[in-house]
Amino acid sequence: HNKPVMISFSGNWRYRFLLYGGFQHLYRILIGQKSWFNQLNSTASRDRIVIQSVSALLRVMRFFVLSASALVQSSMVKFAESRLREARGWDNASPFPSPPVLQRQMSSARMADLILDSIQPDVLNQRLVQILDTTSLSVDNMNRFQNQLNQSSISAQHDEKKQNVTQRQEMVLFDEQDRVSIADSSFDILLCYVLHKVETVDSLFSSESSAIWLRILLYCPVSEFGSLCAHFFLQLAMKTPQRVADVRVSSPSVSLPKTDLLSHMLALLWQSIPTGTDSHMIPCTPFFDLLCGLLSLISPDILNRYSTVVEQNVLPALFDRPVHETGYGANDPEDRVMQGYLRIALVLFTRMPAIKNLPIVEKLIKYLFDTCLFAVAEKESDYNLIPKCKKERTRSAVFALLYALCEKNDRNLHYLLNQLAPRVKQYVRQFGYDPMLESKSSTGYVGMKNLGCTCYMNALIQQLFMIPNLRNNILSVEDSDPDRVNSLLYQLQILFSFLALSEKRDFDPSAFCFSYKDYEGNPTNVYVQMDADEFFNMFCDRIEERLKSTPQSGLLSNTFGDR
Repeated sequence: HNKPVMISFSGNWRYRFLLYGGFQHLYRILIGQKSWFNQLNSTASRDRIVIQSVSALLRVMRFFVLSASALVQSSMVKFAESRLREARGWDNASPFPSPPVLQRQMSSARMADLILDSIQPDVLNQRLVQILDTTSLSVDNMNRFQNQLNQSSISAQHDEKKQNVTQRQEMVLFDEQDRVSIADSSFDILLCYVLHKVETVDSLFSSESSAIWLRILLYCPVSEFGSLCAHFFLQLAMKTPQRVADVRVSSPSVSLPKTDLLSHMLALLWQSIPTGTDSHMIPCTPFFDLLCGLLSLISPDILNRYSTVVEQNVLPALFDRPVHETGYGANDPEDRVMQGYLRIALVLFTRMPAIKNLPIVEKLIKYLFDTCLFAVAEKESDYNLIPKCKKERTRSAVFALLYALCEKNDRNLHYLLNQLAPRVKQYVRQFGYDPMLESKSSTGYVGMKNLGCTCYMNALIQQLFMIPNLRNNILSVEDSDPDRVNSLLYQLQILFSFLALSEKRDFDPSAFCFSYKDYEGNPTNVYVQMDADEFFNMFCDRIEERLKSTPQSGLLSNTFGDR
């Protein structure tokens, strides 16, 4: 819908609801139910009723609070209307009108008195922070949900059990939606009350509350929950120039101003950037969303103080970041902390073009180009180490930073082109070159190039490769033949290694075909079709002969049985 639903006050019941203390009653229910907290963090199906009840209660309160806030603060009108329009779980037949309609039915002063000024905002803020802390799904709870689904999936052998699996999946889905709805409503209510009484902002930054925000931003596995938290603080920073009490933020290497709310939040986040060896595993994207958003909002005079931060903190953190992305597959780990540092650097270099001329920037460009994007493993032990950035989002962040460093800076652009030119000459030999056409299939498997009439060979070798015991034992053999070019065993190991580890689309088996000799000692003629059964028997004889003096001497007979 393009605009909130416009419905008149039939009987003016909303006014009477507020006049007779309806909103205060909702407030007392929210404040008084201390037993909710254990149930809000429970995975038991009986406690989902409590979660859904809290979600519904907060949605109702949010509609009243947003409307009241829009009536008393002109700066909140667009925000309130957009939030009412996007309200979760509220269908298009909502009986609640837009703020302009509500204003015609009730005076602004009366509305503020009945909603915004009739409760204790500090108490409400504290309760909402507790609810958000308890409701944000912990990693343990999310893992418990997933284990329940896995156990049900394993046992789902009949239609009835499959139905139970579906019901469990729906339970987790709806449970997550209810928790996100609670967060959505809570953050809107918090923002309205803090903006109405700015002096209450200090309560959001006590040591206990700050720890809660950081837990949500860094560790909540539901990304939307963390994103709502980041959006709340961005709105707060944009709408609240109020100075806050100076809560000491200790950071031995970074000295930042903390006199206003925005700078205070920046200092709090800066000292909490994850750096541990397992930090790439935490879902910290909302944390960096907020940090980069605040850096985009900060005034130029304060921003200039960050020039030393770039050289002394951000870039060393990028250079020293160990490799955490060990593969390109969908299930391989993604280094969100590396992505975060790249995004921080992007914001700072974009907002402070002068620091693009720092001497260390050339080192940064070479590091991003060579180490992060296009490094090639020269030995097997380097395969999982380089390039450092393998996942699509991480590589996109590197490309964005490289572009920003070269934008309107001839020195950096020429330096990058000098890095790029040799690679272009090495790989691009035809018009319309597309590197994606040479990348591994989305299936995750590497193919074998048909050299002419070698389809029989390719099909058989790939089937043998797909037998884990055979493949692993072949790769573990120490080949004693010094003639690597003519060693069938060694070339088979090369072939299997490529199929297992390569990120290219296919493997060229020319060297393997040359090492496979016929009865007269001639290499395989790739333009002559050979009988697949004959090839298989001869191939097994040759490999079995080479394995006789190794610990894997009985490999083929153990795998296929005696012939």
